[in-house]
Amino acid sequence: MSMWQVTICAMARRRRWTILLILIALLVTGTAMVLCMLTVRQEAALEKTMDNTVISCVVTDPWGTGQDNLHMATGFVDLLCGLRHEKGYYQDEYIKNVRSKASIKLIKPQEYTMVCLLTSDSDYSLTDAGGGSMTLFDGWDDSVFAGDREVCVIPRGLAVDGEYIEIDNGSFSVALRIIGTHTGPEKTLYCPFHAMDFHDGQSYMVTADSCSFDIKDARRLDEAKASLYEVFGEPNADDHAGSRPAFAVRINDDILRSTLKEIRGNIRTLHLLTPILLLIGAAVGFFAAYLSTQSRLREYAVMRCLGMKRGEVFRVALSEHLLIALVGGVVGAAVGIALSGTFTLRMLLYGAGGVFAFLIGTASSVSRVTRINVMKLMKTEE
Repeated sequence: MSMWQVTICAMARRRRWTILLILIALLVTGTAMVLCMLTVRQEAALEKTMDNTVISCVVTDPWGTGQDNLHMATGFVDLLCGLRHEKGYYQDEYIKNVRSKASIKLIKPQEYTMVCLLTSDSDYSLTDAGGGSMTLFDGWDDSVFAGDREVCVIPRGLAVDGEYIEIDNGSFSVALRIIGTHTGPEKTLYCPFHAMDFHDGQSYMVTADSCSFDIKDARRLDEAKASLYEVFGEPNADDHAGSRPAFAVRINDDILRSTLKEIRGNIRTLHLLTPILLLIGAAVGFFAAYLSTQSRLREYAVMRCLGMKRGEVFRVALSEHLLIALVGGVVGAAVGIALSGTFTLRMLLYGAGGVFAFLIGTASSVSRVTRINVMKLMKTEE
């Protein structure tokens, strides 16, 4: 009779212990695979959070108490847009979606205000949340506001004669082509942010009322902060020192940081649970195998008396637990895949780790059969 036939016969005779050990191996393997699945999902959630979270930033006064009516030189907006590389400013590498507006009081049309926009959503009152909207004529799109074309968008109810409207602020006058209408504030005209530049492409006649933007890549948040703080200060309402920068930037990353902290905490916990599970699996396998072999010491002693060497007895006992571990591992892997709803090579490696830990524990326990004192054991009464 071969070793495997002896093993199978022994497993059949001790069905209860066989089933118990298989269940233990199944539990360790399945749990390891589920832990792997949870870890993978948390890591995916971390990446998704990094990719999808919008980190908005707002330029404020030095104390962070006001973000409107900044009277900020438009040169700050230019460097955020990447127009000051020649002067060593590269903040645009870290940010996107720069939004800014500037206002000019007009005497013609009377009591109107010209608002210069960098993007159509630079004015909250033109957004859906603000209750307004902007409609551009065919052939025009939002990109026109990033340039310096002498065009404008007028209130929907404003009557004009022709395709142009004459504006005058007392210092200059210009005819602007009408390219759309809006349902935002009355007595307000909108034009591109740099449409009022008249000196070598620089805006000397207007100052920005507000400015906001978004971080381009959450993974480079710390780099972005360091770069922005080279130009803008960090808001601090308690600091009234006169040496502060003229403007500050408020970076709204609190939600992102708290979310990342929670997810990373979950991942650390799962990484900690995995070796603990493997250790428990090895310990449970050891004690289960100990109890299983304890009642079979006479059987192993008889094998020795029949001429089997210590190594052969060990191989017979170990092959039994190896077969149990493999059966439990296969069934446990199937259960783990069913519970997870997915299958990856990483999950398979975690499951294999569970089987290996269980087998190490059982092998450590089974090794005691090689130390049986046959003569002493056979003299012991039943």
